[in-house]
Amino acid sequence: MHGEVGNVVFGMASEHDLLMESVVSSDFEKMFFIDSSGNVVDREQSAQLFGLLDEIFEYIDRDLVNYTGSVGEYVTRE
Repeated sequence: MHGEVGNVVFGMASEHDLLMESVVSSDFEKMFFIDSSGNVVDREQSAQLFGLLDEIFEYIDRDLVNYTGSVGEYVTRE
């Protein structure tokens, strides 16, 4: 689960002992994603999203120097 601090879902899952120890991993094969309806996102769609994000984040340091919006707004715009 991404985002432990201030994450309501993390807090609820933690209260019910549903989480493993937090580990940061960049191994895409070990990841899976859940949409807002609780459905597992197709691996191919997840891979496409990661590819797009990788392209966007390649330029993020340069582009965000004077950007006043949030990272989410930047990603949506790009």
